[in-house]
Amino acid sequence: MIEATSCGGVVIFRGKILVLYKNYKNKYEGWVLPKGTVEPGEEY
Repeated sequence: MIEATSCGGVVIFRGKILVLYKNYKNKYEGWVLPKGTVEPGEEY
């Protein structure tokens, strides 16, 4: 198992919430909020 810590937020643009379509190797995995992995030296 790979453990990772991510932080994200809700992006509202012109009254709409931004979500991303997630797939891996052409397999649908759902809709997700934009986020990123916390790099060494960064705070949450």
